[in-house]
Amino acid sequence: MKRFTILLRHSPFQTMRNFEALRMTVGLTMSDNDKTLVLVEDAAYLVSAKAHPEAVHRFDPAKHLEFLADMEFPMWVEKESMAERGIQELRFQAEVKSRAEIAALLAESDAVVTY
Repeated sequence: MKRFTILLRHSPFQTMRNFEALRMTVGLTMSDNDKTLVLVEDAAYLVSAKAHPEAVHRFDPAKHLEFLADMEFPMWVEKESMAERGIQELRFQAEVKSRAEIAALLAESDAVVTY
């Protein structure tokens, strides 16, 4: 069994990159491998209670994020990224992890797909 990490770094407001990453991540739910979705830097806005990327353009992460939560797909958001951006509340289920914990996950991963 392999360990895959999907690492999102970019803002959900400037590109369709996050939509494509989430769509690909939904597809990974079919595999038997260990996998984790990790949100760092501006991607932390995807799960913020105050951010609504769907108001800016047609991309609405809710359906993908809710599906991943229903499938119990592990999703982590970096604590330091949240603090740097003033994010205090999450509107989607995600585990808040430290930068060191995320670094350890990346080091243990067989593959890291970065968006």
